[in-house]
Amino acid sequence: MLKKLFARLFSTQPKAESWKRFSKVTRDVLNYGQMQAEAFRHAEIEPEHVFVGLAAKESGIVSKVLGEAGISKEQAFTYIKEHPNQFVLQPNSTGKISLSNRTKKMLENTVANARRYSRESICTGDILIAILEDPEIKPLIKYLKGDEKELRYKIQELLLDKPATE
Repeated sequence: MLKKLFARLFSTQPKAESWKRFSKVTRDVLNYGQMQAEAFRHAEIEPEHVFVGLAAKESGIVSKVLGEAGISKEQAFTYIKEHPNQFVLQPNSTGKISLSNRTKKMLENTVANARRYSRESICTGDILIAILEDPEIKPLIKYLKGDEKELRYKIQELLLDKPATE
């Protein structure tokens, strides 16, 4: 289903900007975010759901950065559970989940981040940077006792040091 949502989101973009440009690991993270939104019976996939997907990865550069910051999947999951008023709880009239405007913006920024680093493939680091650019993510980062600037710095440093394939 996410593949169809991506096709609509990037329908005005060149073909290279499609779902296939996202690495397999990145697609898995996005699918995990969708599953989280569905598990909570939310009508839209929000950046917080995708963040849980990033935190759930057990290897790679994002896992390293989040792990060093003491951020876990369980903590991110608990945040969503304890803050239900931030999410639309009822499925929409079609019963299908959709991408929120914030998530659409996050995905556009993710693609822009990959371009900024001159990469063909879009990686999980690009997603984390895009999530951290969302001003509405600050309560989640604060709840997790993370330092947004430090997370951004570390992930950018790692992206510059080695080619991102995840």
